[in-house]
Amino acid sequence: MTTQTAGVKSAALPSPPFITVAGIPNFRDLGGYPSASPSNYSIRREVIYRCAEPSQVTKDGITTMQRLGITHVYDLRSSNEIERAQAAGWGGVVEWEGCERVFVPVFSDQDYSPENLAVRYKDYSANGTEVKVY
Repeated sequence: MTTQTAGVKSAALPSPPFITVAGIPNFRDLGGYPSASPSNYSIRREVIYRCAEPSQVTKDGITTMQRLGITHVYDLRSSNEIERAQAAGWGGVVEWEGCERVFVPVFSDQDYSPENLAVRYKDYSANGTEVKVY
């Protein structure tokens, strides 16, 4: 099976693209997706991965990531998000030998929790009803 996006064909994506990493939900390979240009190219598999918040990773999960050759983790969470996670007992920053954590927050000092996003964007809804934040 191939996919076609905006006239660009690519090889079939992994089915499913998810990789089981103990303690980290939604871990997957970003490879296989088509690139916008040049046509008929796609992102190379087994090079870049993405996942949900990683603070609950287990030793087995770290072993899996080491086997995948992961040497850098780019942490996009804000300082507030990390502090909230630690206060809730979810853990905080995860590091292990052989892997460098690179802190590159999308929103460094602002609180963009789902609740605060809903408040922030409530006035943007067309009919004044609540904005759903997922």
